[in-house]
Parts: sequence; structure tokens; C-alpha cells
Amino acid sequence: MKHYILYNVYLCLFLTLILCGCGAGRQEMEDIFLVEVLGVDWSEEAVVLTAADRETVLLAEGKSAQQSHQHLKEEGERYVALTHVGHIVAGAECDLRAVLEGALQGEEVGQTALLWLVEAGSARELMEQVNGGARRLEAIEKNTHGLHPVSVMAGLTCLEETGEVTLPMLAVEDGELIWTGERKWMEGR
Repeated sequence: MKHYILYNVYLCLFLTLILCGCGAGRQEMEDIFLVEVLGVDWSEEAVVLTAADRETVLLAEGKSAQQSHQHLKEEGERYVALTHVGHIVAGAECDLRAVLEGALQGEEVGQTALLWLVEAGSARELMEQVNGGARRLEAIEKNTHGLHPVSVMAGLTCLEETGEVTLPMLAVEDGELIWTGERKWMEGR
């Protein structure tokens, strides 16, 4: 019986050490840049990613989504994690299908992130003007009657089935992020 108790104590200590998150490759929370809003400007020439938490905006550009993603990871002083992206803001002239497929192909960005479309201009310009806009996007989402946000998966499903998707539009007015209505984005137009 005594051996049985000692065995269980040692087993509990061993499991505690293994499961506590200690070890190589771990990141402290203060060393992680948790991206809440991801702006995407996707064209044939380049993919520009604008990542924001509640205080900081990071920019990265590359010829492909993978290259831009890698540049984004190298941009900040902290580890950049896309696992908490709740909002994706697409530039007005963006290839929306490419953005949606890219988000689903990536291992980090979830399919439940909500999509927004910039009324005019690039996601980068809009997000730089409002310092990312994470808090304001959450407020718009929760407090705006008649707003129908669309997730990445729902947006791609609409494109697959009908060739179009209706997205909420954003603009900056007097230095503040505002919802300006909805726009039907049609494939090939």
C-alpha cells in the first residue's frame, strides 16, 4: 500500500511538470503579440498584411500570403500569434476569394473571424488611421442594430454557392472607425 501511494505521488509530480507548459519553445504572455484584427490588401503584385492588437499596428508585405505572413512574424519585438484574430478587414480592391482561401489554409487564423470590407482605399490605410481599431470593431459588432457580420467560412460558402457575399463596410470619419452599411461583393467584378 505504501508503494502504491508513493507511486501515485511521483506520477502526479511527473504529470504536473509535463502538463504545466514548462519547457523549450514556450512563450510568456507578455512576450506574445496577440493579433486581434488582421488587415489584408491582396493584389496580383503583393499581399500586404496589417496586424493589430489593442495598442500596436504591425505591417508586412510580400509577393505571396506565405511570404507576408513570414515577414509579419519577423516584424515585431514579440512573438506574433494569429490565433486570436477575431476580425479580418479586406481592402476595397482586394481579391476577397484569395483572402478567404488564404485564411482557411493558414493554420493560425480561424474560420470564425468576422469579415469587414473597407469602403474605399486599403485596409492598411484604414487601420493606421485608427491604430488598428480592435476595440471599436468589437463595439460596432455588439452595438449596431441591423449589422450582419459574416465569418470567413460563411463568406467562402456564399462565394462558392452564389458567386457573391454581402459584407459590412468600414470607413474613418473624424478619426473614428464607423460602419457605413453593406456592400455586395461579386466574383469577377
